[in-house]
This record gives sequence, C-alpha cells and structure tokens, in this order.
Amino acid sequence: MSKPIAWVMCDLDGTLLDSNKKLSDTTYQTLRSIKQKGIYFGVATGRPLASLLNKLEEMRLDTLCDGIVANNGVEIYDVASKVTKVFSPLNKQRVIDIYRPIRARGYNYCLYDKGLLYARFLDEHVERIARNNGVQIHLCEIEEVQEDCFNKLMIIVQNADMKFLKEFSLRNLPKDVRGFQSQWNMFEFVDVNASKASGIQRLISVYGHDLTQVMAFGDQSNDIEMLAEVGIGVCMANGSDDAKKASNRMTKSNDEDGVAYFLNSYFDLK
Repeated sequence: MSKPIAWVMCDLDGTLLDSNKKLSDTTYQTLRSIKQKGIYFGVATGRPLASLLNKLEEMRLDTLCDGIVANNGVEIYDVASKVTKVFSPLNKQRVIDIYRPIRARGYNYCLYDKGLLYARFLDEHVERIARNNGVQIHLCEIEEVQEDCFNKLMIIVQNADMKFLKEFSLRNLPKDVRGFQSQWNMFEFVDVNASKASGIQRLISVYGHDLTQVMAFGDQSNDIEMLAEVGIGVCMANGSDDAKKASNRMTKSNDEDGVAYFLNSYFDLK
C-alpha cells in the first residue's frame, strides 16, 4: 500500500509564480488549505538561498514554507530548525575550465556568492537576475572572482544558441559535472550529485519521509530528476518537453494557477 502524500514541493519560476513573478491569491489560499490538512510545503528552486530567504515575505511564502531546496539541490534549508546545509559545490578551477571554451563564443557567465552576482559584462539579463534575487552586480573576468567554491555556474544565452550548450555539455564535460537548461535563456552547470531530487530527499528525511510521499511541481529541465523520482510528479502546461516526459501528471500553466488547480482536485479542497 502506497504511503500518503506528506510534502508538496514546488519550483518557483514558471511554476508556482506567474509570468510576473507573483503568487496569485488563488494559489496562496490553496497552499494555506493543504497546510491546514497537515501537509508540509516546500520550495525547490534554482535561486540562491540567501536571496530567496530575503524575498519569502514579499512572495507571501514566509508563513507557508517548511523547507527550501535552493540552487538546484546544493543548498538545503529547514525552516523549523533554521539549519542550512550545503552539498556538492563546484570549485573555482572547475568553473573556470568549463567556462573558457564557452567564453570564446561570447557567452556571459553568472556566479552567485554572498549577496553578489558576478558576471563578465552587463546586459538586461544580468540586471533582471540581480533584481529578482536582490543581489548586487560585480563585473569581472571569471578568473578574477575571489571565492573558491560556487553552487553553480550559469550561462546566459539566446534561445537560438541553446543547442550549442546542450551539445557541449554532452561532449565536453567531466564526469563529475552535468549541465541543463533551467530557463528559456539560461543554461547551468552543477556537480553531478546535485539535483532537486537529492536535495528534497535530504530535507524530508529529517521528518522520516521519503520521495514516494512527495508531490512535486516543475516546468524545466532542472526539474526532471525531481519530477521523475517523487511519488507524484506534475508538469505545468508551459513546461519543456523533457519535463513533461519525466512527469506522471500534468496541470494547467503557471498563468492559469496550475498548481492550485491540481491541488484542489487531488485533495478535494473545494
């Protein structure tokens, strides 16, 4: 007999939040309802933990969230204990080695660290990322970055150029690094052991739960492991083809309150 769902985990951008990066009233009230049923709620995102913690209240998630899986599984935060754990970061030399052949084609990089967003040059995408995450921009060549370890390497691309990075990640990466598309114009590199699925497992194991007791919502390639490995993986209608393939359920788009629609139906909230 299968275990009941104990956790609902949601990606943020393109999933829980609408295209204006807002949490709708409908979705907010639905999340309150599942919390009243004793179900834990958490966020699994590619965003860095430090900036996300500063924005939880703005997104109206501060009173709802029990746990956070940030930076695609590298950072884990348990709200009750206020404990943060970091797993499988990339060292600086590894990041430099990955970026050098990409830089020759003119791609911009982004690295988060301690309230800063490092990038090679300023463009509208860097400005948007910094604004959405509440961090300051520091422009420099990647070799000049002072820190020794990073949670992930982000590459900004135009949609037509995504094919190159996908092929590059298949042919040129060392075995301990993997790459994936996380947004329409963003490609990311992380340690091979870092994923939202592994991060969720680490978070919920403290509560005596396992992945079969998780319902997860996502929309992009960085959600694939999560959607495939949880008990119920739900992809948004606006999701990528590989995310849809990894899921066992579908729902409406993020601009149609897709998360709320599925939760209301599954848990018979209305």
